[in-house]
Amino acid sequence: NEHPDNAAGAVGAVTKQVSWTRYVPARHNIRQIWGFHMRDTVFLIGRILFSLVFVGSGVGHLMQTEGSTQYATYKKVPNPKLAVQVSGVLMLLGGVAVILGIWGDLAALGLALITLIMAFMMHRFWEETDPQTKQAEMAGFMKNISMAGAGLILSTLPYWPNAITDGVFQP
Repeated sequence: NEHPDNAAGAVGAVTKQVSWTRYVPARHNIRQIWGFHMRDTVFLIGRILFSLVFVGSGVGHLMQTEGSTQYATYKKVPNPKLAVQVSGVLMLLGGVAVILGIWGDLAALGLALITLIMAFMMHRFWEETDPQTKQAEMAGFMKNISMAGAGLILSTLPYWPNAITDGVFQP
């Protein structure tokens, strides 16, 4: 009958590693309550927060195609109307797929790639001469680069709790 108080044994004996959670009743086991379930919940909340910008932007691209097309034309995007429509669909589908966990790793990788492309096409701060415009474009560029990094990280995770499907790149 081991007890944490007796784990060390006699003086000079090798100390045993004893898990304290083994002696805590399940209803009070904080590691069990907050460890696994909280991580799953936080991961789901993180997926939702990460994806909201894509869902919102995708809807915006599709509902306000003309305004988005004018902006894309101003930014010298080739075939701007088609680019706005395709990017809108990809952002909307990718965002929903990450939220629901439908091939989440592939969806996150796709969103990362789209965001990188958009950073270099839409936020070319290095071409701006006006300091305020340059600063605004740099902020947009850095936001996109950061989001692409988050998408790349999400695409590498082997386990997605609360997901509808397994990932495509699962080992």
